[in-house]
Amino acid sequence: MRLTVKTCLLLTLLATLLTGCGFHLRGQTSIPDTMQHLTIVCGDAVDPRFCARVSQRLQKAGYPPVAADAAQIFLHIDALRDESRAISVNRNAVAAEYEQLYHLDFHLTLRDGIALIPADKIKVARTYRFDENQVLSKTREKEGLRTEVYRELTDNLIRRLKPFHKARIKEIRHKHGDDKDVDHNETGAPVNENQT
Repeated sequence: MRLTVKTCLLLTLLATLLTGCGFHLRGQTSIPDTMQHLTIVCGDAVDPRFCARVSQRLQKAGYPPVAADAAQIFLHIDALRDESRAISVNRNAVAAEYEQLYHLDFHLTLRDGIALIPADKIKVARTYRFDENQVLSKTREKEGLRTEVYRELTDNLIRRLKPFHKARIKEIRHKHGDDKDVDHNETGAPVNENQT
């Protein structure tokens, strides 16, 4: 099948328009350049697999988390809890369907403690069926569910970083009466006097 020049131009224009209007493939969120100074602070009670997933997503976006001593923005993943509750029972009065709730607590700060995102939560809920005769397969299903939920929580968390471009951070600093703009870059990093 031969594509005409007109068709190629039309497809290129369409792709440009979709990108320009903010369209991204699922799981691909554009992240501002300020996030190149970000580190992740994973709480003691948080599953390290979740923090690793967030780190991998940032790395995939081109912003691998930096060491804490070089960071200017701190993503604090404070807690990740899950709880389940029965939402239906079978004729023997045994739970047959559960709702699994996941709660992610986090906040985002600058090095000097100014909050970009004060303490906040992201919640995700899923339902799954339970058959007491198929415990092994249900254990696998629950693990698959956890992986899916971690993916969704990560996507939501990364989306929350999107508004924090340099101008927005500068505006937040100004609201806090921080006039370090002359001596600090927009993310709060002290300017090296040896820089040209």
